[in-house]
Amino acid sequence: MKNPNLIPTPFAQDGQRDDIPATHTSELANQKATWDVGFPPITMLPVTAGGLPPSGRDFNGVLNQISENIVHLSKGGKFKFSTKYTEQIGGYPKGAILQSDDESKEYQSLIDNNKINFNIDTPDHIDTAWKLVNTSSLIDNLNKKFNKSDVSQATGQSTIQVMSQKAVTDAINNKQDKGDYATNAQLNTVSSELNKSINAANTSATNANNNANTRLSKSQNGADIPDKNAFVKNLGLVETVNKANNAYPKSGGIVNGYVDATGYISGKGVYEAPGIRVYSSINKPSPGELGAYTITESNSLIVPVGVPLPYPHRYTPQGYLTCNGQTFDKSLYPKLAEAYPAGRVPDLRGEFIRGWDDSRGVDPGRVCGTWQGDSTKRIQLAAGYGNENSYLWTYQGAPSGYKYPLGRDAIGNATDTSIANNTSGHETRPRNIAFNYIVRAA
Repeated sequence: MKNPNLIPTPFAQDGQRDDIPATHTSELANQKATWDVGFPPITMLPVTAGGLPPSGRDFNGVLNQISENIVHLSKGGKFKFSTKYTEQIGGYPKGAILQSDDESKEYQSLIDNNKINFNIDTPDHIDTAWKLVNTSSLIDNLNKKFNKSDVSQATGQSTIQVMSQKAVTDAINNKQDKGDYATNAQLNTVSSELNKSINAANTSATNANNNANTRLSKSQNGADIPDKNAFVKNLGLVETVNKANNAYPKSGGIVNGYVDATGYISGKGVYEAPGIRVYSSINKPSPGELGAYTITESNSLIVPVGVPLPYPHRYTPQGYLTCNGQTFDKSLYPKLAEAYPAGRVPDLRGEFIRGWDDSRGVDPGRVCGTWQGDSTKRIQLAAGYGNENSYLWTYQGAPSGYKYPLGRDAIGNATDTSIANNTSGHETRPRNIAFNYIVRAA
């Protein structure tokens, strides 16, 4: 198999790029890419629908980190132990192979979640977590085993040389002459007596085993005592047994019942629920045992899913969506879909929230959640007639005069148009403060 087209240098090595965080937090920009989320959902929306384009520096950052690993492998590099990476992934998995810092050894992980550094840790720790699978001197030592100069023709004390077949045969032949071991009568007599002794020993061992099988095992000591209460009484241990039955465990646990004491009860890490129960830090009760809410349940009660909230920052915190008209996955946010069945949050950018009329008659004909354009209430004017050269118009109602609001002063050169349309903006609004409307998603 031929090599693929090998990459000589990581992508955008000399270009503009941003570091890619491991996880997405509320402090990051809405369109910021991270390794856990990738490019956020807001970058998948059209700009006209409130979407934000992804950053080219993020693209360069992602491709640079990926190709940097590929180039490292393409150049024949091997990965070494990294304490920082270990903390990020929770430890190396079983079977992972890493190179030592001096590049002379390779180790294979024997366990999952392995955080033991074989470069600096103690040998007993390393042996329980890593197996040495390769060294730079391994091939050299193996080659010596097949080197003719390392094959010895005599016995000796060397730990790296091996004896030839001839040398081994000669050494064995020199230890004992061949004889008539199979036909020698004296040896046969010795063998017969030895067999008798062996048979007698086997018989004794069988009898001992049979005797042991009729005995009680260690776990059944005392099981054959017919009257155990009388046995305890005869030993004078009745009071001791009663105290032991009523004792509290020293190793911890839950005591179901009352605890009576004539003195003080003290301990480390003891928590008191006034007048009711006492719990230790070792056996903490669950929220259900206390009749309390979990953190998730409490959050749901304080801020229900789907309620718009004014938020003082432009960045949306984790667990919330910006009310900019964006769509959402109803399967990922089922509770939010109950509030917005169409799968789209309201667009509250630059809008005021008004209470739903609900048949009161102040703002009739509205459906909850619908949008309403701006409007100015009709101004009722009356015909007026003023004295010439007078700053204050004192007469109202003449049919040929200008039109002014009732009870208002008028300048002599004013017209009905300038007074009726006295506004400097494109909308009618109260004083206000701008906030970023967000909605809890889950």
